[in-house]
Amino acid sequence: MNMLDPATCLLSRRLRLATTALHHQAEVVLDLPAAISDQASYADILNRFHGVYMPLEQALRRQSGWRDLNLDLQERGHAQRLANDLAALNTGICDRGPPDFRWLTSFPHALGALYVQEGSTLGGQIILRHLQARATGVSANAMSFFGGYGSDTRARWQALVAALDAFGEAHPEAQDAVQVGAEQTFLAVIAAFSARHPRSGSMATPSVVVCRA
Repeated sequence: MNMLDPATCLLSRRLRLATTALHHQAEVVLDLPAAISDQASYADILNRFHGVYMPLEQALRRQSGWRDLNLDLQERGHAQRLANDLAALNTGICDRGPPDFRWLTSFPHALGALYVQEGSTLGGQIILRHLQARATGVSANAMSFFGGYGSDTRARWQALVAALDAFGEAHPEAQDAVQVGAEQTFLAVIAAFSARHPRSGSMATPSVVVCRA
């Protein structure tokens, strides 16, 4: 029996199983919370997340269907919190060139992307505790992104999982596209952070970085 058969597998479970390797790769590349040693390293991480989430959220808003699943994108936005944290650090937003989200052409793609974005809020709670416990020099006013939804974080995640599973049950033919959306979003995050770790012996492609206050 195919463990990822839409007829027998909840969509949320299918996504978790199908993206396990990408999830692990993302954790290795991000190297959080260990990569946060001071304010400068913290600001770099926030900037890289902002470089992915800002264009991603714009792409998500171009799709319709959220209201049918009782998902409010405005409430689930993270790019503005990232911008607020960077402002609290007196650090400009650096434009490294946005990821290519032209593949995100349907609501199922968008739902898979949201699965990845919202999943990061769970790990964010661990990173927040690290920031609060370690002497990193990061102001408490610059921790809203990793704070997620505070005490509502797990409840918000469970609501998304329920919406995913309801959508998957109602639209089994769309599950492949949801998985593509999740996989492509993981790849966008991995690409954004891989630039910090060029492969040994390889030449990294230079990129133009523009920072604005």
